[in-house]
Amino acid sequence: MQAETQGMVKNWAERLDDLGRRADAANASRMFATAKSKLDEMRGMIGTATNDIPKIKDKLELQKAFDKYSEHLQEGYTEINGDFDAIEAWITLAEAKPAQVSKSEPAVPPPPVDPNGNPVR
Repeated sequence: MQAETQGMVKNWAERLDDLGRRADAANASRMFATAKSKLDEMRGMIGTATNDIPKIKDKLELQKAFDKYSEHLQEGYTEINGDFDAIEAWITLAEAKPAQVSKSEPAVPPPPVDPNGNPVR
């Protein structure tokens, strides 16, 4: 009975681990969408900067624009890169996890039997 109980608990632990991986996948999907949106936003900022910079004639205003774009682009790149690193790490971890035990395989080996096929006690 103890072996059956341990086998049952182990089986449920594997199922819960699988649910955890699925939950992580949902989080990774949301994180990817957020990072992709931020990337598109940053590309838009590049377009805006490309159009705005030639129009700036004052050196002080040009320095302000340089500082503003430099700061926003650096912060955005760091954030997006960190998100993509986390997603890639999750994918690597998820792919390295062993597959769940098939439902057709017994979680606990069958009890030993004697040569006549009777359970050994």
